Amino acid sequence: MTASAADVLPLIDVHAISIPATASQTWPAVLDVVHDALSGTSRSVGGHVLGCEPARADVGDELTAGTNLVGFRVAEMRPPHLLLLAGRHRFSRYTLTFELTDTGDRACECRATTHAAFPGIIGTIYRAAVIGSSGHAVLMRRFLRTIAAEAAGSTDSS
Repeated sequence: MTASAADVLPLIDVHAISIPATASQTWPAVLDVVHDALSGTSRSVGGHVLGCEPARADVGDELTAGTNLVGFRVAEMRPPHLLLLAGRHRFSRYTLTFELTDTGDRACECRATTHAAFPGIIGTIYRAAVIGSSGHAVLMRRFLRTIAAEAAGSTDSS
């Protein structure tokens, strides 16, 4: 799936956070947080239950284009500005895009954009449970806060 694939899926939401670090300084934090969150053994169990594609994460610590995470594949990477993840499971097809934009004064904005389709009646129910409950929004804000904290911590020590 490429960046244009996100265009054919409906927009779900966009979340953003300002980070006191440049895009280049923040990029490693994006990769670390995404890798840690989407490659664990507990994710594999949930991925199996949902029928995620891909169902398992690739072994290794480095994310590159084509790397499999649980429920996501790295569809596109343009360091230090874009990470596009794409995946699917029984109830949904989706993309999650992280974009970093330098805003000046050694700061950047990190934006997380989700596109997804939820086909059929079960997809509609799943959407209500995940999106309608605000669970997805809470998770995305947590992702961004974690990225910001890791990026800010790495600039403090440099």
